[in-house]
Amino acid sequence: MAEQIIRKYKSRRNSVALAQTDAGRFVIKTFTEEESFQKELHLYRLLQDKQLPCAKVIEAGNKTLVLSELPGQNLVECLQQQEQMGKPAWDVWEKLVAWLTAFARHTGFVMTDVNLRNFLYDEKNQILYAVDFEECSVGSMVISGARIAAFIRTYKPENTLLKQQISQYVLNLFARSCNLEVDVLLRESERQEAKILERRKKQ
Repeated sequence: MAEQIIRKYKSRRNSVALAQTDAGRFVIKTFTEEESFQKELHLYRLLQDKQLPCAKVIEAGNKTLVLSELPGQNLVECLQQQEQMGKPAWDVWEKLVAWLTAFARHTGFVMTDVNLRNFLYDEKNQILYAVDFEECSVGSMVISGARIAAFIRTYKPENTLLKQQISQYVLNLFARSCNLEVDVLLRESERQEAKILERRKKQ
């Protein structure tokens, strides 16, 4: 199948690109490790079986996944758009928390790589998708929820009033959905924020 690379995505470990082929546009993800490939393939198939919104696996083999292209914009772009409008879109963040809690319920894992670029929101159909599951692990929703809230606050410009409002709203949603203490989530989120900012200084 002839393919033309349209766009390469930033990835710490793997090669990820959007390609145009004779059959259409697809995301091609090639893993450096077989274990990571098998883990992500298993999770994609499980999520599709549970009908949790995610990309469809078109082909899989040789440490490479060919995935359907997803519509929408990533949540960093959504956050920037809300900042420009000066108004939060609460439904987007409600869908994010609902997706993450459903993911944990169906898989027994929590997402630890919750960079907002790993989530896409299709505004037309009001569907939220997630990508990149290789760093999922057994763990507490406290970490997942706290890291999401921390990431929201740390995109530039950092800690604006709107970002703080969205971050607190997300923490409250996680607390209600997962029967957690908001204060515990907030303290962990502050620790996660410090880690994120320190890591960015070293990059």
